[in-house]
Amino acid sequence: LVLSEANCGIALASGGVDAASSAADVVLLQNESRHSLFLQVEEGLDISKQCLAKIRQNLGWAVGYNLVSLPLATGALLPAFGVALDPALAG
Repeated sequence: LVLSEANCGIALASGGVDAASSAADVVLLQNESRHSLFLQVEEGLDISKQCLAKIRQNLGWAVGYNLVSLPLATGALLPAFGVALDPALAG
């Protein structure tokens, strides 16, 4: 119960699937070297940081696109500048 309510969980895969590895967000593969387990944790954190950076980048592009294309599609610039965009092309 406690493992399934944790915000973040890391478990070691040890043969079968047990409660810890099924409730964990990240499952590390078992290895002889304890040092490599820490490297796996570090690599997992790096991957998650890269994913969040890409999500933020995509969100920025989406907001920028909508700031430009939606006013054009609604005809907001039509009276002042005579510029409009077909709504089918805007979305």
